[in-house]
Amino acid sequence: MVTDIGKRRVLWVGRGNDSAVLKRFFLWFGPQRTRRLKLVVIDMHDPYLFALRKSCRARIIFDRFHVVKPLHLAIDKIRIRQYKELPPEGRRYVKNSRFLLLRRREGLSAKGRVRLKELLAVNETLNTAYVLKEDLRGIFDIRDSKTAR
Repeated sequence: MVTDIGKRRVLWVGRGNDSAVLKRFFLWFGPQRTRRLKLVVIDMHDPYLFALRKSCRARIIFDRFHVVKPLHLAIDKIRIRQYKELPPEGRRYVKNSRFLLLRRREGLSAKGRVRLKELLAVNETLNTAYVLKEDLRGIFDIRDSKTAR
């Protein structure tokens, strides 16, 4: 699906998830309109990147969800590894902490923020992963706040 983000409307829908589907879109869209494209937001799917680079000169931006998703998977792997490596008495902080680590601090309840603070205070590895995740999200927040002006 190709959408016009500025006008919040669907422009075109194609079947498939390879470079051929975008090639069909650009044929439909036409060379004049394609040349006027300045910015394209996509997920990190290689065939889309290939088709876009071949068909137009627009700047490519990866959408927030597809940038943050691998980071969430990595944090969860770290959490699971930490849980397995810790002695039983150290596991209580890590147990049931998945959503504490994946949510934004602002989205947590007061009790959740206390639990997160305790967890990050006793586990340096998870603390580092959490800080990196929040820093990456912060990059998107800065860009979004400038765009909203």
